[in-house]
Amino acid sequence: MNATGRTAIVTGRSSGIGLAIADMLAREGYALTLVARDAAKLADAAAQVRSRGVETVTVPVDLAHSDQYEAVVSQHLAHYGRIDVLVNNAGLGLHGEIAELSTRKLDLHIELNLRSAFLLMQQCIPALRAAGAEHGKALIVNVSSIFGKLPRAGVAAYSMTKAGLVALSQAHTENSVDQGSK
Repeated sequence: MNATGRTAIVTGRSSGIGLAIADMLAREGYALTLVARDAAKLADAAAQVRSRGVETVTVPVDLAHSDQYEAVVSQHLAHYGRIDVLVNNAGLGLHGEIAELSTRKLDLHIELNLRSAFLLMQQCIPALRAAGAEHGKALIVNVSSIFGKLPRAGVAAYSMTKAGLVALSQAHTENSVDQGSK
């Protein structure tokens, strides 16, 4: 599998923060499942990660328009047999004043920035608990934004969902995957 025997799922992986996180995990020797909506960018990102000598599976899926959370996790587990880290990085931030923001854009924010993180956590927690019991630590990393703590005009939907992600993360720490740490 890989040098460490550990694996991670990283969403929003084809560029930016997700790419940097996946690259760092690859340098640490984690085998990866990379999830993003743009198949071509995802393939390029996977090639970069594979150049680090780690095994990489790609799952091209738009988490804002999908109920494929169980399939993403099942595919990862079928390939690697374990999950040590889940990184919920997929997200979007569309600008717009509240009075002008369409319901469609609001729904996109909620689906991608908050719902997908919740549902992926829900699917991964049993495997993360097993990994944590084995080696003492399994991690969920939810990538939020300063706008989740300090909302700004013009990005209300983004701020709202990132604040929700902060709350989800804090609520989850109370029932930690790694039962020994908080």
